[in-house]
Amino acid sequence: MTPEQKTALIDACERQDEVRAVTIALQIAAKAARDKKNDAAVAIRDLIDAHKSRDQVAKEYRQLRLTVATQIASGMMANGNCRAPTTSAGHENLSEYAVGMADALIHVNAECVVPGVRGARHAD
Repeated sequence: MTPEQKTALIDACERQDEVRAVTIALQIAAKAARDKKNDAAVAIRDLIDAHKSRDQVAKEYRQLRLTVATQIASGMMANGNCRAPTTSAGHENLSEYAVGMADALIHVNAECVVPGVRGARHAD
């Protein structure tokens, strides 16, 4: 890694500019590969892939949470357990409750044992 790349990478990280940071890291990995430093090139590439995987997992979790929370809120209102909120505070309270319930359901589902499969869990 050149001093310029190091400075640019640190700057991108401090600015939380993920696109720039990944671009610089890919440039560093490519140079390492050209210089026959394959271990370094592979290690950098693995870090980039792991970062992308975390982002994808977070995105998928947020989408699942939204889907489950929407169903919870709809069910509460349809079954008469809750009247439609008339204020923004009421909307926020219902939304926070539904999201909290969604988080709890997702967590319990991931931790429960799969029936008939020894040692298996849903999240596996």
